Amino acid sequence: RRRERGQAPPPSPTRTSKRLRLSSEEALIARIDAARKRQENAHFHLLEMVSSKQRPLSLARLRAVLKDLSEDGTLDLNRVNYINSSTFLVDVCRSRHVVEGVILKCMKDLVSRGAEVNKTGGDEGMSPLAVCSARGMAQCVKYLLACGANPGLASRGRFRLWGSRATMAGVKTPLEWVQAMLLAEEAAGVEQEHLRSLKQCGRLLEAGGLLAELRGISRGRAGQADRGESVTGSQAAAEPEGE
Repeated sequence: RRRERGQAPPPSPTRTSKRLRLSSEEALIARIDAARKRQENAHFHLLEMVSSKQRPLSLARLRAVLKDLSEDGTLDLNRVNYINSSTFLVDVCRSRHVVEGVILKCMKDLVSRGAEVNKTGGDEGMSPLAVCSARGMAQCVKYLLACGANPGLASRGRFRLWGSRATMAGVKTPLEWVQAMLLAEEAAGVEQEHLRSLKQCGRLLEAGGLLAELRGISRGRAGQADRGESVTGSQAAAEPEGE
């Protein structure tokens, strides 16, 4: 009758195979798995950039890699990558074939998105500050310290000496890495001109460590003062009034 009156027939109900229907739990698992795969894919592309000479790291390329993750709200910059037990921020600090300024811009972008400056890849994993310190990137060290990076956090790693295939390995704090690298570089005959950035990192870390120590002392004294006030108050409440 609808066709006789010139009306379109009602749409037929869409049929879905029972095999294709997902329960709410299965759908959630599928979304989580898809987000994990996107995260791992983004980290894989980042690892390619930080070691590539033809297509090295840049701020534009980093943002392009993170774009898909950012749009659906599943971005987790602090998740440790299973490939090399590292985070986005640490891998950016490891970038090769780029100047320090590019690394600093990318670091700032990641931190603005929520990357934690003290996040490591597990126990004794490398921290961003340790990587930048051992590599002599003073601008990056200064920025990380300003963001609250812990100069006393020990990290396990291996770094190549300047102009040599020899490496330095161990578990050290950022300042200890700088001191060990300086000794090794000087023993290898590296010119002082190439050691300036390492020495500058050392001075920054010494100042940062002193500042952290002073903050710790200040917080300790504040805590003692608070506890003293509370004890005094409780004692006053417990003591009977004078006759």
